[in-house]
Amino acid sequence: MSERSAGPDSGGLDSGGPQGAGALRARNTLGIVALMVGVVGILFNVLFTLVQAVVVGQGMYELLATFGVAHSVLAIVIALATIALGIVALLRPGAPRGAAGAGTALGAASLVSVLTGFLYSGVIAATGF
Repeated sequence: MSERSAGPDSGGLDSGGPQGAGALRARNTLGIVALMVGVVGILFNVLFTLVQAVVVGQGMYELLATFGVAHSVLAIVIALATIALGIVALLRPGAPRGAAGAGTALGAASLVSVLTGFLYSGVIAATGF
């Protein structure tokens, strides 16, 4: 019986590890990338919230709109990329789906967050605050 290694021709299979030398473990690299991009998107949103607090605290309200537009555009791009990567990874036959599903969920949550921010801004504008 021959073992397969995680080389470029292995199709993402890894032999060896704690389960023993004969255990084969499939990897979904695209799913892992989707998860990592989703985490980066969430961290980006947290960073923007902190920057927004500093801008408001310093009274630089004219910068708030600029940061808001830049954040929204980048957050939407990151969220859509995460969702696309996650869906492609989920559709791969025989590949593990955990990381791909988590990445897709993070991308969707980020997109919903940005769209909720747009809705909030629209309600504020419509009510005249």
